[in-house]
Amino acid sequence: MEDLAKATVRGLAEKLASGSITSKEICEGYLGRIDAHEADIHAFLKIEREAGLWAAAPVGQVSGS
Repeated sequence: MEDLAKATVRGLAEKLASGSITSKEICEGYLGRIDAHEADIHAFLKIEREAGLWAAAPVGQVSGS
């Protein structure tokens, strides 16, 4: 997967539409970035990991992924 820090919304939307990435993969990628950096930056009070993955799953189903 591309580096999400450099991804644009348009680029991610195009990848979703083409089926080359799923919303779950995007969500997992961002959760991975949070895991890698949260201890240093403390940007989040609470991370709803399961809820995010649950919400991302239907998007991939709707887009045909």
